[in-house]
Amino acid sequence: MSTGFVLNVLTRQDAEGAPKGAGCKALKDIIRRSHEPLVMKRRHGKTTIQILRSLVGANVVELSKTKGARIAGDLQEDFSLNQALSLYVVEAVAVLDKDDPDYVLDVLTLVEATIETPSVVIQRQLETLKTRAMDRMKAEGVEYEERMAELEKIDVPKPKAELLYATYDEFRKHHAWVGGNVIRPKSIARDLFELGLTFNEYVNEYGLRRSEGVLLRYLMDAYKTLGQTVPEDAKTDAVLDLEEWLGGTVRGVDASLLDEWERMKDPEAYARRATEPVVDEVEDVTRNVRGFTVLVRNALWRVVQAISRRHWARVAELVRAPEGTWDPAAIEAMVAPFFEEHERVRTDPDARSPRHVQVEADGSSGSAGSAADGPVWKVVQTLLDPESHGDFQLAFDVPLDASREEGDAVLVLVGRA
Repeated sequence: MSTGFVLNVLTRQDAEGAPKGAGCKALKDIIRRSHEPLVMKRRHGKTTIQILRSLVGANVVELSKTKGARIAGDLQEDFSLNQALSLYVVEAVAVLDKDDPDYVLDVLTLVEATIETPSVVIQRQLETLKTRAMDRMKAEGVEYEERMAELEKIDVPKPKAELLYATYDEFRKHHAWVGGNVIRPKSIARDLFELGLTFNEYVNEYGLRRSEGVLLRYLMDAYKTLGQTVPEDAKTDAVLDLEEWLGGTVRGVDASLLDEWERMKDPEAYARRATEPVVDEVEDVTRNVRGFTVLVRNALWRVVQAISRRHWARVAELVRAPEGTWDPAAIEAMVAPFFEEHERVRTDPDARSPRHVQVEADGSSGSAGSAADGPVWKVVQTLLDPESHGDFQLAFDVPLDASREEGDAVLVLVGRA
């Protein structure tokens, strides 16, 4: 018996004309009519009662005087606990502080800790981290024995590991049915988001050229679990933005994965769409305003990261010029006043906050001299300094037509705002 199985059977209570207790009666009948020996039937019954109590305690299932046990009415329609530890996410997310700048990433961390670990991706993460550490230590002249000792200490990123283990230990005390299921702290979707990379850039970053399918399936699992397991009241605007970004990342690589999921969620609606005329066109990344806004912010974040490293050639690769192309030296000269006043550009979670990005999505035309002819978003990115003065901004145009053609947000660096 699993939480997902119990929830699916309880939905029978919501069928039109269903008598009181229909869901619980169905659970009893399934156990009674199974071909398990009597001792196992008793064990299944005990586990089912434990799961039901857990679901009631987590406000996932409510006890109604007229209906009996049923799914709580304030959960999203596609709410699901199909992952073995999904209920842990429901309970643990309540421990997080919504006002914490890391909240959105910590929600993703909870989700990632409960889904299957893609061993090949984790191994490539570890190998890449060790290779970089070895190269750095060699350059610094560190002795061989010391290098080997330091390499043994390196592990893949496991954000909030202490919090995860502490909350999981508390969870297990009250949910004996979880058995041997354990959480597995890891950072793959979170790492992708924090680095601000595209799917292909992430593949190149860790040498995953032969494991792209594994990575894509993992991101799909993270997207589904984030959407179906995290309660709606725990989803801030930032979490909804992250959800849009994750879905957009998967769809941008292989839309068929999301199409298949949509088919399984609602076969009738999918069948109706299948009869509609098919238009052979590239996926329009600008159609979903929220999703495209996240793409713009991610593209801007890559620029901010490159500026923070003073990697001017990389900045020139990431942006276009109103006319021609940007010379790295010209971009360096543009940003020079910032470094004359401040030591560095911050790249912490607070610096990435949407409040440091002003978006004017009114579809106006481009700036004077801009190469963009169609509708254009006006965007201003603030470079945050250690003292949080926020006194330096860069202005960009985001041409929608060019972005549709590229399948990603196109940034035209106009100059200082």
